[in-house]
Amino acid sequence: MLYTSNRQPQLDAAQLIKDELAGIGIIVEIQSFPRAEQIAREGTQGEPFDMTTEGWINDYSIRLTR
Repeated sequence: MLYTSNRQPQLDAAQLIKDELAGIGIIVEIQSFPRAEQIAREGTQGEPFDMTTEGWINDYSIRLTR
């Protein structure tokens, strides 16, 4: 069971995970939720998921130099 957000980039990532794991015989079921519900479910003990998609953005400034 793979939990993901119902936003398109996360749905695309979840589908890629499902497709890639199918290649080695692992069946993945995707369940999508609004982001707040996804986070709440992930934090609930006993919730029946095995994987989740998460994103990360820089939460600090990056200085690029040449």
